[in-house]
Amino acid sequence: AVLLPETFQPRAAMSAFRRWQDTVKEHVFGGGMMNALFRRFPPLEDMMQIIVGNVSSAVAKDPNMTWSERLLMELLYVRPDIMPEDIAIRAHVVMKAVGSDQGAFEKIVLSIMTGSAGQVVEVMFSLLGGASGAALPATVTSLLCNLLADAGCISFEKDSSSSFNTQTELLLIAAESILSSFAVQEESNIGVRSVVRLLLPHAPPKRIKPDASNDDDGESSQDEIFYEPRISSMISEAISHHLPRSDAEARDLLKLCEEAIRLGSVRIADTCESIAFSRAVSHGSKSDLGRQVHWLLRGMEVQSSWLPSEYSRTVGFASHRHFDALCENAAHSLISTLAFNASLADDEGGDADALSVSMRVATDVVDAVLRDDAMASVLKGHVQANLLKHVVDIAVESARGNSSAVAENIIHCLKETKIDNAVT
Repeated sequence: AVLLPETFQPRAAMSAFRRWQDTVKEHVFGGGMMNALFRRFPPLEDMMQIIVGNVSSAVAKDPNMTWSERLLMELLYVRPDIMPEDIAIRAHVVMKAVGSDQGAFEKIVLSIMTGSAGQVVEVMFSLLGGASGAALPATVTSLLCNLLADAGCISFEKDSSSSFNTQTELLLIAAESILSSFAVQEESNIGVRSVVRLLLPHAPPKRIKPDASNDDDGESSQDEIFYEPRISSMISEAISHHLPRSDAEARDLLKLCEEAIRLGSVRIADTCESIAFSRAVSHGSKSDLGRQVHWLLRGMEVQSSWLPSEYSRTVGFASHRHFDALCENAAHSLISTLAFNASLADDEGGDADALSVSMRVATDVVDAVLRDDAMASVLKGHVQANLLKHVVDIAVESARGNSSAVAENIIHCLKETKIDNAVT
């Protein structure tokens, strides 16, 4: 294996180049079959002379050669020991020799070679399709900008009086181009996932240590949360305008956004909760209570468990409200049916079908809740879910004729439970 040095070493490069030249000269110009080949095809000898560094004046002054060909020939076969910072000087000399040093493109190339990395992004954006609305050039321009920024070649000093940030603008342009391109192809699900993957690394909020010099009382204050709101807004907009067609697609989007939500991105959390709610509504329309409850709990998990404690919510969002209503309605239906059947005389019987339907709905909801290990700690004190569980136990124990167990569960249902500052 060839070990390359970490930094460019001109002497080592020239030594390796000389050894390579000697090897080529020995095998090519040492006579034998190559001489016959040179006689048969004379231009081949000129080519091999160039490779070993013997560039004839006719070749060097060939008007058909471009400045880039001349520069490449010089770097490979004449000056392999040139320092990287001197390449721009040689490029300017070669451009001047062929009379193309005043061209707009050549000036841009020289600017880039002398260290103006920002010029690369500007050229790709203005000349190579970055602003065309096409997904590929816009994305490549944005990723190149990010790479140059990460490498320290570009610094984005954000002016406090301006909200403009080149890196953010390029990311947003790329995201819009991707969404548009895939929407035209009727593959919006791929476009949304691609946008989320592109933007997520730039979306999570960052905890920044406050400046100690601004702390007048001398006490250590909490870390400040800072993140680019436009990136999170674009992710939320892309997801909210797309309705997942399957549980797998919705689960994939939630998994992608989980890390950003756990770091405190409330806007993305709201959007992911709406995704879960949309899947719950879809399953509810098909009377699939188990899957409906599962996705309602996923929406509650996003808001109650994934978000940091200072941002988490336990009430006031769609998944929570509908889960509460589902538990309350199932409990009300079952207890009403039990009460109706109990009020009838023994010889009149009861509505067995209605009781069976209410019991099945209630047990499906309870079973789905009990199977959800991720939300076990959150639902431990959930009033509506516990109420439904006790009502189901009342129905079961009533069928068994266990009066003491029925009474015990009724007492549990009637207990006062404190929710925030209210008593129910």
